Amino acid sequence: MSEDRSQKGDSNIQVRDRGLEGASLLRERRRNPYGITRLDLETLREHLPDLEAMTAWKSIKAEITAGKQVLENINVQGIHGAFQEVANFYVGKGRFLTARDEEQYRRVCVVGATVAEKLALGDDPLEKWITIGDEPFRVVGVMGQREYSRSEVRDVQIADRNREVYVPYASLRTYFKKDAYESRFDVVSLRMKHEEALLDMSRLVHRVISALHNEAEDFEVSVPLEKIRQAQQTKEVFNVIIVVIAAISLLVGGIGIMNIMLATVTERTMEIGVRRAVGASRRNILHQFLAEALLISLAGGGIGLIIGMLGGKLVELAFAFPVAFSVPIMLVAVLVSMLVGIGFGIYPAWLAARMDPVEALRS
Repeated sequence: MSEDRSQKGDSNIQVRDRGLEGASLLRERRRNPYGITRLDLETLREHLPDLEAMTAWKSIKAEITAGKQVLENINVQGIHGAFQEVANFYVGKGRFLTARDEEQYRRVCVVGATVAEKLALGDDPLEKWITIGDEPFRVVGVMGQREYSRSEVRDVQIADRNREVYVPYASLRTYFKKDAYESRFDVVSLRMKHEEALLDMSRLVHRVISALHNEAEDFEVSVPLEKIRQAQQTKEVFNVIIVVIAAISLLVGGIGIMNIMLATVTERTMEIGVRRAVGASRRNILHQFLAEALLISLAGGGIGLIIGMLGGKLVELAFAFPVAFSVPIMLVAVLVSMLVGIGFGIYPAWLAARMDPVEALRS
């Protein structure tokens, strides 16, 4: 959870364009022609008392070239507002984009660390020129390197920002092709001062934007941190369910071992009597049957381990889904199965040890 939060930026509320197409897009554009706009940003700034920082961006895919180096399908973000503070992602070399860059439609850009490396911009990439699509831009900064992972939480999108390029929003809108029906911004991200008010503030944000858009359903409001929390709670519930199922399985398996051992004690009454008659103590009998119960549970644990590993490999091959195997967990599983065997084998072993040798020989 903490990793997702650090990658998204803490305490954020996001307003996203829904990315509608065809008839759905035309229907909503009759109510709200321009999607998410600067007016939305200004209104939110006025109505959100807990707002700490705000940013918005528009994304396009473009080919990036520098000399002979070419990168295809790179995410180019047109940035407006306090992106670094809201995304919790800061420049490593040079500077980030400023309000003046946007006001003057400057051809400047900040590149992600991976982009800078693959374009071979060298140790001093600042002031070098790259081509975004067909447009030249001057590099004024390189973002710091950060590790990004795929989010396991549905609707929480974590992009690898090391592979992005940032330009002033006004420059993106001016120098690159636009669709008349597309939203002015793809995302508005709001960083709030207090996490406790996130849900209440998100409802207020929805009401404000809905009113501005004439009730058009062309946007959605999300709280990534809340989704992560919900996913964490769901995961904890599943963990409890798995533990309960495992406990029931162990109980059933233990009862099975006990039944087998009780049947064994009944069938081997004569053997127990003979061993007692030739000098075996009750402790020897107890240890013998406990050892047998232990071997049965160890064999069952080993077979279960093999079946589990084969099942994991089949899932990996069938669905191209990576399955991790942990040796410590495997050892713990086998150890637990052995403990279950000993625990449920104690009573049959105790009955065998308490058996009267004379009565046993008569049976």
